[in-house]
Amino acid sequence: MTQLSLQGINEDVDAGTEDVTELGATYTGFPVIPTQVGEALNVVSASAADAAAGTGTRTIKVIGLNAAGAYQEETITMNGTTPVVTTTTWLRVWRAFGLTAGSGGTNAGAITIKHNVTTANVFAVMKAGRAQSMLGVFTVPAGSEGKVISWGGQVYGLSATAAGEAPLLLQARPTGTNQGWRTLRQLVVPAVPTTPVLETIPGGLRLSALTDVKVSCVSATANSFVVANLNVEYGV
Repeated sequence: MTQLSLQGINEDVDAGTEDVTELGATYTGFPVIPTQVGEALNVVSASAADAAAGTGTRTIKVIGLNAAGAYQEETITMNGTTPVVTTTTWLRVWRAFGLTAGSGGTNAGAITIKHNVTTANVFAVMKAGRAQSMLGVFTVPAGSEGKVISWGGQVYGLSATAAGEAPLLLQARPTGTNQGWRTLRQLVVPAVPTTPVLETIPGGLRLSALTDVKVSCVSATANSFVVANLNVEYGV
C-alpha cells in the first residue's frame, strides 16, 4: 500500500461551509467521473518570472490521476504568463509543487492548474512564494482500494459570538453520475487550539476505487483560517 499525507489550507472561510483548499469556497477540481473525460492541463503563472530562464519557479511537478484514473505524475516547464498545455490528460490533481527555481528561490506569482478546455475545473493554485499546492482532497486511483487512516485540522479566527468552535467534515462521493457527498466523520475543532485535532481511525476508513474525498469546514462567522490534514493509503 502507498501512503500519502496531504494538507489543505483555506485562509478565509466565511459563514457557511467551504472546502479546505487554497481555492476557497467549493472545490471545483472534482468533475464527475465518467461524465468528465480526461483533458490536458493548462498551467500558468501570474508572473513572467516563473519561466524556464526566470528568477522564479522554473519547473513544477504535478501528481494525480490520468484519463483512465491511474496514478500519474508529470514535470512541467513554466512559461510565465503564457499558459503551458500538457501533452498528457488528467482527471484529478492531488498535489503540485515547485522543483527548480531561479535566483528568487520560489514562485514569483500564483500558479494556476486547470483543465485546458473545461476551464471551470480548477485543480490547484500555488500561491506566490509557496511553491506547493495546499489541498485537503484525494481520489482513490482506479483498480485500487483506498483508506483514510487519520485526519483532522485547526481552525483560527472564530469570534466569541460563534461559540469558539467549528465542525470539520470528512466527506466522500463514490464515482458515477448522480452520486452525492456523504459525511463520513465529523470533528469539532476549537477556534484557537494549542495543537491540531487529529483522529486516527483503527484499520482505516475503506474507500472504493475512484471515490472522491475532501475535508470541509462549517463556520458560523467570516474570516476563519482553516488547516486540514488528510492521511490516506491506497493500493490493491
